[in-house]
Amino acid sequence: MSKMLPGTSFFLERKQENKTFSKEQLDSFQKLKTLEAGGNSFVCSCDSLSFTKGQQALAQVLIDWPEEYLCDSPSPVRGQRVRDTRLSPSECHRAAVVSAVCCALFLSLLLVGVLCHRFHGLWYMKMMWAWLQAKRKPRKAPRRDICYDAFVSYSERDSYWVENLMVQELEHFRPPFKLCLHKRDFIPGKWIIDNIIDSIEKSHKTIFVLSENFVKSEWCKYELDFSHFRLFDENDDAAILILLEPIEKKAIPSRKGFS
Repeated sequence: MSKMLPGTSFFLERKQENKTFSKEQLDSFQKLKTLEAGGNSFVCSCDSLSFTKGQQALAQVLIDWPEEYLCDSPSPVRGQRVRDTRLSPSECHRAAVVSAVCCALFLSLLLVGVLCHRFHGLWYMKMMWAWLQAKRKPRKAPRRDICYDAFVSYSERDSYWVENLMVQELEHFRPPFKLCLHKRDFIPGKWIIDNIIDSIEKSHKTIFVLSENFVKSEWCKYELDFSHFRLFDENDDAAILILLEPIEKKAIPSRKGFS
């Protein structure tokens, strides 16, 4: 482009490909009497569009404005008049939009992680997976992996009665019952959820020693929930409930396993 002289007419060579103007060039155009730049392939960038919309005097300088001033790129606005073209915020602030989306995605994943940890979402997903796996098995398939007569679910605060009275009585019975206790039979270093699921699946029955301490224990609730899954999957009443003490209704949580 040749040097511009104030107060003169300036004619831009027509039919240039992918033409765009810098802010400095647009500023200098206002010093001209006339400017013919129509018929070019204009790159409609966010900066140039925002500038042309804010300069009403530019329309008096440009010949054939706005009919001959058409956008060639970007492709969504190709063929539109420069004056009428509107670019979306995502096109003008792509970096900011990408950053905002990444931040929102990160915060969403963080929130999901916190909620899963707070409400033991992994436990329920694992139970659901076990339930789906059980649905694929034949209903009458023999269970060859049974190791115990019963898995005992109880609160640690009731351990004296369970371990010194009930367990002693059952394990010294004739014939003796083989019981699975979390203190004695869980595999050290194994995730407690896996220990619970494996122990329940490897037991004919599950004995629940119910008390106010039991309903206050989160792990006991999960053991009872998984027993419900097993009941629905195998259509087998595998739960034995022992009421150790009266439980006040207000102490029972409004939860599926206790409803």
